[in-house]
Amino acid sequence: MKNSITLLYVLLLLIPAWLHAQTTLRISGKVLSETGKPLPAASVALIHLHDSLQVLAGTTNNEGLFEFDNVPADSLLVAVTAIGYRKYYSAPVSLQPESSPLLLPAIQLQKLDGKTLQQVTVVGKKNLVEQEIDKMVVNVDAMITAAGSTALDVLERTPGLTVDENGNINLKGKSGVTVYINNKPTYLSGVALANYLRSLPASQLDKIELMSNPSSRYDAAGSGGVVNIRLKRSKVKGFNGNLSASFGQSIYWQTNESLNLNYRNDRLTIFGSIGYNRQNGYRRLDVERRYFRDDHELYSIFQQTTDFKTSSKSGNAQLGMDYSLTDKTSIGFVWNGAHYRSSEKREIASKFFNPHFVSDSLISADYDYNARFTRSGINLNLTHRFDTSGQMLNVDVDYIWYSNSSNMDFLNYTYLPDLTLTRLDHLQGHVPTGMNIYSSKADYTFFPAPKLKVETGVKASYISTDNEANYFDIINDERLENIDLTNHFSYKENINAAYINTNRSFNRFSFQAGLRLENTMMKGHQLGNTAKPDSSFKRSYTNLFPTLYLTYKLDKKEKHQLNLSYGRRITRPYYQDLNPFIAPLDKFTYFAGNPFLLPEFSNNIELSWFFKKKILTTLMYNRATNWQSQTSEQTSTVYINRPGNIGKRKFMGISVNASLQPTKWWTLNIYTEVINNSFKGDLYGSQLDEGSTYWYINTNQQFRFNKGWSGEISGFYITRSVSGQYLKDPLWQANAGVQKNIMNNRLTLKLTGRDIFHTLKPNARVAGLNNATSSIRNMASTQVIVLGATYNFGKTFNSARRRRTGGAQYEQNRIKDMD
Repeated sequence: MKNSITLLYVLLLLIPAWLHAQTTLRISGKVLSETGKPLPAASVALIHLHDSLQVLAGTTNNEGLFEFDNVPADSLLVAVTAIGYRKYYSAPVSLQPESSPLLLPAIQLQKLDGKTLQQVTVVGKKNLVEQEIDKMVVNVDAMITAAGSTALDVLERTPGLTVDENGNINLKGKSGVTVYINNKPTYLSGVALANYLRSLPASQLDKIELMSNPSSRYDAAGSGGVVNIRLKRSKVKGFNGNLSASFGQSIYWQTNESLNLNYRNDRLTIFGSIGYNRQNGYRRLDVERRYFRDDHELYSIFQQTTDFKTSSKSGNAQLGMDYSLTDKTSIGFVWNGAHYRSSEKREIASKFFNPHFVSDSLISADYDYNARFTRSGINLNLTHRFDTSGQMLNVDVDYIWYSNSSNMDFLNYTYLPDLTLTRLDHLQGHVPTGMNIYSSKADYTFFPAPKLKVETGVKASYISTDNEANYFDIINDERLENIDLTNHFSYKENINAAYINTNRSFNRFSFQAGLRLENTMMKGHQLGNTAKPDSSFKRSYTNLFPTLYLTYKLDKKEKHQLNLSYGRRITRPYYQDLNPFIAPLDKFTYFAGNPFLLPEFSNNIELSWFFKKKILTTLMYNRATNWQSQTSEQTSTVYINRPGNIGKRKFMGISVNASLQPTKWWTLNIYTEVINNSFKGDLYGSQLDEGSTYWYINTNQQFRFNKGWSGEISGFYITRSVSGQYLKDPLWQANAGVQKNIMNNRLTLKLTGRDIFHTLKPNARVAGLNNATSSIRNMASTQVIVLGATYNFGKTFNSARRRRTGGAQYEQNRIKDMD
């Protein structure tokens, strides 16, 4: 593996020596008075079109001339102010290497009306949603109530995203989303990921990028697309930071605290953060199963109620530094770590009835579960800019260490209908897991011809995991090894990838095309015991993943445009899903891995129309083979839940996202979709053929009042839907909040309510069972009232820049929460 990595990087690093340097970008112009005479001492600023941040500023000379060098290639506005004249904004200016140097038409200012001169201030307002050729960008600062909230709160209000009660994220109705946090690994999924996002204050978030068809620069993983959360980076010299704290009350209480610090001078930037989170939750799960003979006659009914009481403590920290060796070269490192402890008590009551609902037996169980994991990761990175045209080399090297350990104690009591104890089962388990991830990648960007941008790069990753499952039966106070459940599994995987991505524009038409090559080599080894022999497997496959994006601007002001995109994706199994261990939930329900799980492949096509940069309408089609989903297998009265390759999935639909402002104080965003899903395949010998069409709507209304007050109302509704083997009932939720900014906006107080009507109760039925039916009802402590505060100190953030903190984000997203 080391030889392959070295060879790939040597080849890439030789590329810059064969390329010519690009010219410096320059823009100039002239400012005139109302009478056409040169206007000296006028203030001229270049404003970034997408986020309204100032790029460069200066004043005109005695001849009214201005000139800027080292201008970034981007879409800009030219803003001009002068005493006694109206402020001036130009039309968008697109500055590219082939257009430099650019001479603007003469700018003629108009006199102010009236005798009293007003103070002139350049003010820019970010749009909530911006559409780019290969992604939709949501500006977090455009959300009025983002300050004082958490990253999870922001994701719940992001158009096109849905977050369920366990923290699982869907993008445009599709699961299998790969989450990036500014290249910062999370190591988490489900509830654990939600807890981490709750510890991350929204004040750190800059943008959220939604890529249902990511470019070839990104790993091909994730059939649902990519959600990339970009964090803010202060450009202000000196020291600044913020402190956040909140208290929430549901059935039980919860807290969240975080501290973020930044320091910057001319060459050195140091940043760090620390967060702590405590969660206490409750969930009730009701299950009913009915069993039939071959002639469809009902012969047994099973009913079960499980009460889950959970408690968790989590802490995370990050420390990083960037240092500019020269004006063109910078190096940096980022260390991040987390520690998570959780405990769960389950009280389980199970009953068996005959067809006439006469009780056959009663089973009571107590289940204690404790888990602890630790993660630590280090990233080293280098950036070299060859010139101001955008020719750039980025190199990242990552090492991540992950450790998880869980312990369980399971007592199961069986009674006759008259409550006579007939059997006692006592099982204990200890399941430790260790994982090491190594990743290196390099990306190179250059412009070989006018209006042609090329990105190319290589990546190599190596993953090694070691998993044990030790189970013991407690009989007469003696621990005896349960050889049916005890197991030991090791897994190794090496992925090597290379890609090329090109971007070209022709007046109103532009395209982007890319191709990514990924080779996967994997090896699993299940160690045997006295009951089971050793077994192992090896697999190797190489795949190509093309991407294509076409954009046509329907007018000169770029307010209307059409986009067509295509991409091929792969969803590799979570590492833990390949682990064949069996873990009991109760005497009748088990969870198991699947070492024979194959990767899922999908093809995704989207056609979008962006109307006045306010309404985005998208037609979507996705087809997946070897589709992965959670399945339920019935063996007598025992159900085993495990991931499996069901077969084929077809997904088609239409989505509309509208960002409107009916009044100056009211901002409205509506996202809605109509999706048709169909699933076909073989499921434990039965043919699965299920499908449905569902409607989903998500609204977010923001209200800005006087004296620092603001409010927000949000919610969603989804009709009945199907996901593989599970037929889901309709679901809805409403949220509301109010916010107050004081102390010159340095202190933010917030009171919010989530699921205020307590309607988030996901229920489902299970299809594809042999001679049986199963229904599931859930109720959890999702109704929460939160009081929070955020205090900003030092110099405030006035600019944003992407922080690179790692290249191993895909490998980390395949680590699955063990809860």
